[in-house]
Amino acid sequence: GAVYRDPVAFADGFRTAALIGSGMLVLGGLLSAVGIRNSPDEPETEHCYSCPLDGPHLETVQPARTPRTT
Repeated sequence: GAVYRDPVAFADGFRTAALIGSGMLVLGGLLSAVGIRNSPDEPETEHCYSCPLDGPHLETVQPARTPRTT
């Protein structure tokens, strides 16, 4: 527990941890750049911004109502 009170020992450990962490981030970025490939999407005939599922489209226009006679 006394090592935590020594700023030199704490700074050396922090520097080592920062170098290891930054090295892992660089390695992860390189692996992602090499390993992740997006396949080209198929062209869509219709694009629906609010439909995450395949299915019939919602009708946004409602038919006009006839006025009630009382």
